[in-house]
Amino acid sequence: LVRELLSELRGGKVTRGRIGVQIMDVEEESYRDLGLSERIGAIVSSVPEGGPASAAGMQPGDVIVRYNGEPVTNTRDLQSRVVVTSPGTTVPVVVVRAGEEVTLNVTVEELDLDNEASVEVAASPDELSEGFGMTLQDLTPQTAASLGVPAGTQGAVVSDVQRGSAAEGSGVQPGDVVLSVNRVDVTNATTAVRELNGVESGRTAFLLVQRGATRVFLQVRKE
Repeated sequence: LVRELLSELRGGKVTRGRIGVQIMDVEEESYRDLGLSERIGAIVSSVPEGGPASAAGMQPGDVIVRYNGEPVTNTRDLQSRVVVTSPGTTVPVVVVRAGEEVTLNVTVEELDLDNEASVEVAASPDELSEGFGMTLQDLTPQTAASLGVPAGTQGAVVSDVQRGSAAEGSGVQPGDVVLSVNRVDVTNATTAVRELNGVESGRTAFLLVQRGATRVFLQVRKE
C-alpha cells in the first residue's frame, strides 16, 4: 500500500504538511535484501521532483528507519509522527540506502488543500519475464517521448501486465520503464529479463522504474 505522507490538524484549522514522498511497507521476505537486520521502516517508492524530500536528497528505494530522532516501525508509525510535525519544521530523517544509514534534513511543507481535490499518468519483440507476469520491450526514443520519460532514459518498457500476476499485485503498470533490477542497471528488455530470470522463485526483486517524470521503487515477489 502506497501512501503520501501528510500531517493533519494544527492550530484550530485544517493544515496539511507533506514531505513529498510515497511509501510502502517492508515485506517479511525482503527486509534482509534491503540491508535491514529486522523488518522495520517504510520504503520510499517515489520521490516527486520539487518536493521537500527531493530537495533533501531522498531517493526511491531508501528505507526510512528514523524520523525526527524516533525509530520508525512501519508506514502507519511514520504517518503518525508526520501528523504532529508543523509545516515549516526541518526534521532529521535517517534512511538505509544500500545497507548504509544516511541522515537527511527534510523541511515539511504545507499542502495546498484547494488544489488537492483537483489532483488525483517501432516496437522491439516482446520478452516475457517468467514468474513475474509482465512483458517487456526495448525502450526506443519514440516510445520514451510518448510516455513522457526524460530524454536519454535507458531501460525496458513494460508493454503488458498479466491479470492476477505478481507484477500486477505489486503495482507494476504498462508504460513503466524498468531502469534497474536488484540495483543492477538494465539497458534493454534482454538485460532486464536476464536479471529477472536470475531471481529465485519465492524471492523478491527490487525494481526501479520510470513512470512518466517520476521514479518509483517497487518490490515484486517471484512466483
